[in-house]
Amino acid sequence: MTNPYSSQLDPEERLSRFILTKRHFSRMHQKVKVQAFKPHDPSSEHPERQHSVYRTDDCSEEEIWSLGDEYVTRLRPDHKPILGRGDIKCKEVLEQDLLVVSAPVPHPRHANIVNWPEDESLREAKALELSRKAQLHLRQETSPGI
Repeated sequence: MTNPYSSQLDPEERLSRFILTKRHFSRMHQKVKVQAFKPHDPSSEHPERQHSVYRTDDCSEEEIWSLGDEYVTRLRPDHKPILGRGDIKCKEVLEQDLLVVSAPVPHPRHANIVNWPEDESLREAKALELSRKAQLHLRQETSPGI
């Protein structure tokens, strides 16, 4: 059993990338798009290229969506809702010569994908591989009256 509060990540551990925009997935093809895994460029707030994920092994579906609601949507200034997520194994990130590091703020299950190359085309290629290996999970829409 993986300890989500440990700084050590298991290669078999599931990582979830929350998706907040329709441009980051294809409902028709049931695929996560490359944009969902492209890292942000460095800024004064985040001095290195990194990509936020959550360690969701041993979580129920309800717990995973709750993590996204509480620690992504609620903390964003625009309160954008979670539309879906891309799940990927830690080892699939490591195979791209990227690292996953525990970053327990804002939650102990939070981590960052780091070690992105400087070269834009190499970053794009690595993000594309992650998107190809990610499994898309779309948020279930609830109907009125249910």
